[in-house]
Amino acid sequence: EGGRLGAIADLGNSNDLAGKYNIAKRVGGGEVLSSIQVRNGKTFIVKTYDSLTYQEMTEGTAFLGVMPGTVAHARAAMGHLYLVRITDQYDSSFKKFVVLLVTSHVAGDNVTFRWRTVPGA
Repeated sequence: EGGRLGAIADLGNSNDLAGKYNIAKRVGGGEVLSSIQVRNGKTFIVKTYDSLTYQEMTEGTAFLGVMPGTVAHARAAMGHLYLVRITDQYDSSFKKFVVLLVTSHVAGDNVTFRWRTVPGA
């Protein structure tokens, strides 16, 4: 779409992030993917589901400060999460964030992912 600029950051392996941030596994998985948020130039991930509290992530926050459109590629890796930022060079008010989880990857051939828009962006 003409003026749209995309950037992507590798947040790391979803299992490693769950361990690092002490996120308890729940039925069906997807805890990390479903809990990432962007607010006030920082990334957050769930801390406790019972009270729906969040904790700041170190991954992704530096990426949010990078000028739009300057980091537009990342190597696909199985189980990794990616934060995608989409802006518009003609409309400074337009900004969308998406999180991707790589669920299948065949090097040099294809990649399959689950995705969701990020609330609070």
